[in-house]
Amino acid sequence: RNRDGGRGHKAEKTSHADVASYIIKGCQAEGPYVATQERKTGVWLDLNGQLVINSDELWQSDGTVLPHGIHGDFVYPVAKPIGFGLQTPMATTDEVEQLLGSMRTFNWQTPMAAEVLLGWVGLATVSAAVRRRPHILIAGPAGCGKSTLLELVTWLQGNNIASCTGSPTLMGLNQLVQDRPSRAVAIDEFEADGQSSRCKQAFEAARAAY
Repeated sequence: RNRDGGRGHKAEKTSHADVASYIIKGCQAEGPYVATQERKTGVWLDLNGQLVINSDELWQSDGTVLPHGIHGDFVYPVAKPIGFGLQTPMATTDEVEQLLGSMRTFNWQTPMAAEVLLGWVGLATVSAAVRRRPHILIAGPAGCGKSTLLELVTWLQGNNIASCTGSPTLMGLNQLVQDRPSRAVAIDEFEADGQSSRCKQAFEAARAAY
């Protein structure tokens, strides 16, 4: 374009290569890319102890709406919807009791198993904001309702959980959470082959996350 929009002046032309070089130089000046500094869809903890929820909108647990971008030491890009937002109403006591009651319908052998599982559901939602990610192994004979229970948990978590049948490889696990590191994982038939390398890799991934 002409520098002043008029005639008779030298036109300035910028090629795509020039733009690319400018961007690359700027990125190189900032230092190497660190994946852990990019926070995609999920509930995160900032350096001040405030929860930051990133999805198609970015907001804090106190209701403050933020623009997507750099905040503190982290980058919050525009991400996929998380399934709830500022306008989502809080669950009532009756709704929580109804949900807890549905989990108590299973024939548990461990006292307070339903409460522990419901606690996991809550923590899984904010798993990226806690220092240790909890894990639960549900065991029992065939036909006791394990798969049905996992379906309930998966339904509750919505987009915030990835489910599969049979232990995936370590690479498969990483692919399940690649675009959403804060996502929980539910594995059905996990105990089908407890001595397989895949099962052991899943345990190792769980230990690393904890």
